[in-house]
Amino acid sequence: MIRKIISVFTVVAALVLLSAPTAQAQGFLQNLFGGGGGGSNRSTEITISKDDLGLGGTPDRITGKEVAAVLNLVYAAAGFVAIIVIVIGGIRYASSNGDASGIQTAKNTIMYAVVGLIVVIMAAAITNFVIASIGGQSGGAG
Repeated sequence: MIRKIISVFTVVAALVLLSAPTAQAQGFLQNLFGGGGGGSNRSTEITISKDDLGLGGTPDRITGKEVAAVLNLVYAAAGFVAIIVIVIGGIRYASSNGDASGIQTAKNTIMYAVVGLIVVIMAAAITNFVIASIGGQSGGAG
């Protein structure tokens, strides 16, 4: 019973403490941007150009082929890591010398690496399909 009272009190105290700063922030923003009691309807517009961020030479758009190329690089790297982990699992399996826990650890390593490889292959297929569907072009890099 006392635990319930303490937990209810804690929740109420947290709500009270968290609502006060939120109300203060809302009042501050209303005063800053002209909402609330003043009756003025000022609007604030902020415009940031590429030159403001030091991105003057960057392209305005990125094509589906460029996105697919970057994603295919990421998928290739993930596949490479999965293959290395499979090899490490095989080495662990070979060097376990019949130890049951070592064999199980090696099997789990191989199984999780294969599952990861399947996830990477499925992600590659899905993203290439989406890029090809949206962009109207083939999604693969090769």
